[in-house]
Amino acid sequence: MAKADAGNYDKPMRLQEATETNTQGTVTEAWANVAEMWCSLTPLAGREYFLAQSVNSEVTHVVRTWWRADVTPTSKMRLTYDSRTFEILSVVDVDERHIEFEFRVKE
Repeated sequence: MAKADAGNYDKPMRLQEATETNTQGTVTEAWANVAEMWCSLTPLAGREYFLAQSVNSEVTHVVRTWWRADVTPTSKMRLTYDSRTFEILSVVDVDERHIEFEFRVKE
């Protein structure tokens, strides 16, 4: 299977998962890194934004990266890039070919 063009993945991002701890009735949430990945980050604008709104009015960006067998991303995770945080709204295995993940996210 051919890989997607690596030159498109120019942003080092972290996939993180929340962990909750309960200490004497106080629940605290901490985020732990699941994977570090090179990704593309594309803001939605114009027509794409309006199309995305019909599916999910919150989508602001599309993030793509290589598909990985060792990672199972879910909408209960988030992506970070520098000081920016992106909530994952949906995850798709592009064309169901195990080549790329596409994340629909909001910042």
